[in-house]
Amino acid sequence: FGAGPRFSCQLRCYPVSFIGRDDLETGNRLVLPPSALERLTRVGAPSPMLFEISDLDGRRRTHGGVLEFVAPEETCYLPAWILRQLMAEEGDVLQIALKSLPGATFVRFRPASVALLRVY
Repeated sequence: FGAGPRFSCQLRCYPVSFIGRDDLETGNRLVLPPSALERLTRVGAPSPMLFEISDLDGRRRTHGGVLEFVAPEETCYLPAWILRQLMAEEGDVLQIALKSLPGATFVRFRPASVALLRVY
């Protein structure tokens, strides 16, 4: 997992409701500052970008993608459920780190009910 480009920063995080984007509460998308895009471009980050969001001591973590790079500098907006998951408060500083996952080579799906088998 650690062979790709490296990017990590500490940002003060607030819920997306602070910027009137309640529609983002159901997903896992972040709004990062433009300087993050500049740094990510410089290190050659692949798209789509996946980030690990964690508390500063790394005990709690979750993952999310980026939606936009329009947040004020030193600021990140994310869904409130991510703050709750990390046991963080509005305005706490969290660690945001670029992560790369290997591509899937196999997937197996199991229908949730027999009714789905009849569709195909």
